[in-house]
Amino acid sequence: MLTQRSVPQANLQWQSLPDEIGSLSASIATLIGPSGLGQHETVRAAFVASNRELIEVDGDWNVSGYLGGFEELVSNSITWAEAHAPYVVTKHEQTLKRIFPTRSSSFFRTPKDLTNTADREERTRFYHFEYQNKLLVGLAEFIFDVLDLRGAAVALLIDNAGRLSPTSRNLVSVFARKDPLGVKLQFVLLDTDGSLFLPEARKVVVPIWDYEEFCAHLAFDGVAHDSRERIYRLSGGSLLTAQTLLTCVAAGIRPVGTMSLESVIDLYLSTLDSSTKLELALTFFNGASRTDKIAQRNALTFRSVDLDHVLRKMHREAVERFRSGNGPLIAFYALSIGDRHQRLEALVDICEILMQIGLYDSWFVLFAEYFNDEELRLAGDGNGRVLGLFINAAFVLYAMGDAAAATPFLKQFIERYPESRFVPTALYAQSMIYGRYQVPVDLDRAEECAVRNLAIIDNNFTDNRKFRYIRVFAENAYAYIKARQGRFAEALEICERGNTEIVAEYGNASFVLHRSILIYNTSQIYEFVGDWQKAELQLKAAMALDPYYAEYHNDLANLLSRQPGRQHEALEAYERAIELSPPYYEAYLNRGMLRVELGMLDWAVEDFKRVLDIKPEEWRAFRELANVRSDADDFHGALLLYKQALAFEQNDADLHANLGLVLSHLGERELAIIHYRRAIALNASHAQAQNNLGIELVEAGELDGAREHIAAAFRTNADPEYGFNLEEVERRLRVRGADH
Repeated sequence: MLTQRSVPQANLQWQSLPDEIGSLSASIATLIGPSGLGQHETVRAAFVASNRELIEVDGDWNVSGYLGGFEELVSNSITWAEAHAPYVVTKHEQTLKRIFPTRSSSFFRTPKDLTNTADREERTRFYHFEYQNKLLVGLAEFIFDVLDLRGAAVALLIDNAGRLSPTSRNLVSVFARKDPLGVKLQFVLLDTDGSLFLPEARKVVVPIWDYEEFCAHLAFDGVAHDSRERIYRLSGGSLLTAQTLLTCVAAGIRPVGTMSLESVIDLYLSTLDSSTKLELALTFFNGASRTDKIAQRNALTFRSVDLDHVLRKMHREAVERFRSGNGPLIAFYALSIGDRHQRLEALVDICEILMQIGLYDSWFVLFAEYFNDEELRLAGDGNGRVLGLFINAAFVLYAMGDAAAATPFLKQFIERYPESRFVPTALYAQSMIYGRYQVPVDLDRAEECAVRNLAIIDNNFTDNRKFRYIRVFAENAYAYIKARQGRFAEALEICERGNTEIVAEYGNASFVLHRSILIYNTSQIYEFVGDWQKAELQLKAAMALDPYYAEYHNDLANLLSRQPGRQHEALEAYERAIELSPPYYEAYLNRGMLRVELGMLDWAVEDFKRVLDIKPEEWRAFRELANVRSDADDFHGALLLYKQALAFEQNDADLHANLGLVLSHLGERELAIIHYRRAIALNASHAQAQNNLGIELVEAGELDGAREHIAAAFRTNADPEYGFNLEEVERRLRVRGADH
């Protein structure tokens, strides 16, 4: 077996790089090149004389968890904060306990909401796919708070950065956005194959050892000159790879011609018996030889029933360590199982945890290839855990706007397994796709799925101990569809009856999450028909069941903000929503708009800026900031902000109408007319756009067109100003007629 040799202190061909890295005024440097070129030693040299704390970690998320690359930094920060500044842990507890659901702290003060804690069989709500960004922003802000209090700066050296999870990659970008010069946190990412793409990173291609230096560092005694050159070329100048090849040569395997590195290693492995390969694989999976390329290749290619048995055991133990709070969530063992059915069965544990947290990007990196495998996704009897994962994947996909991926699977599944226990869930998902998420919606088809679902439940599930719950769950979709059809009384009756039936059947302590959703849906219907009092009563009843769910508090604030005299209650509800969620940009946005109405402009501007700090592409925040500048007659400032909003959103009528008004004030008539027309194309009832377009057409001498648009504005909204403008246009038309 290969014995690793120590790599020299630093590659002499890039001795200037330590000073360059140490003085880098950017947050990310990516060093591209294979392992064994002296990267670690060179980076250490870069920071040896600096006041930065250097943390060296492995970024491969399969062995380091979904936050691989950050686990040590976060853990150290939590430990320090608990000892020296516990209020910081409390301040960020919503982020910490949600992104690390198995962590606990005596400084956590607020329980989790039901989305996070409901039993897997009862979970009927998932966090929105944008929730992850809030978690990552909150985590970055926690780290920055701790570094500020410590008066510390950190350099994070991440090996295997090309194998960072999507979650960790996004977190790197969040840190870089919030600290672009790397004042508090600087990244040095080692990317062995150049696969990592971070636009904000400064990229350095690591030079390979020259031939003389390469030979000087390796034990080439007895190796022919031509073989040395072949090893040099085949290794790409990497000392670690060369050591691997020397092991193969010592066993009698000669790299010849254009043979690849993998071919040489495979030939070497062919000389080993199965028991030796199994031992080598077990050593690798136990972590003793992870950088050994022979062990890596053996682990990738060796297959045995005995190895799969051990890997399943290691996987179960790793998941248990995670659930007990004693380690990261490791997918490595599950992914290494040779039998793909057993591999997918093991991945269910990983995927369910990622889904529960809301880390959908990392989940789908693991799962998408299996969702694409028709044989795997329809294997078994239709009732196992794997099929349940596929159904949940369809739920998440359609909620993310990827109904095109979910619909074929759901249709195929229902046809293949008409009596599966998951059929009601699949039909529920289909009805929601057609009735809510598809563009345009197809309410007739959605109703057909809902009615079919209820019939199947009544025929096939009456003996199921959860029959009543299953039926009420299906009726929930039917109620939503009826509400979309304008059949509000029927929708309300379904929702209210469903909650009563669940309590009568199972008691107040069961299916609490779904009951809160039913009551919340009832509130939404009352709000839609304008019965604010009943809407508020129902919403507060839902909140009583799930008091720590931030979205309920945000919705309550929205409801209160529309009622005269209750705006300050709304502000309190927004504040509570912000307290209960990781950086909650929607609540800040809504509160900012209310503060504008209340004349609290400085506070409103701070809210809108906070929105952009959390989500830089949130166009509505740019629009609202522009509105504030426009109202202050700063039309040039407003124009810049409206254009920033327009870069992210092209189809908002208000945005085009407001931009048109600013352009009118700046004398840009032709551009103003273009945006007014675009606003009207998006919303023909946009009275402001119709009126303002009419005014511009008056100035352009197009009186007939002006009358048409101002009359349309007055028909939509009998505003006296629109009426005055209409009278003025008609007067001018009469004058023009008299002149002719």
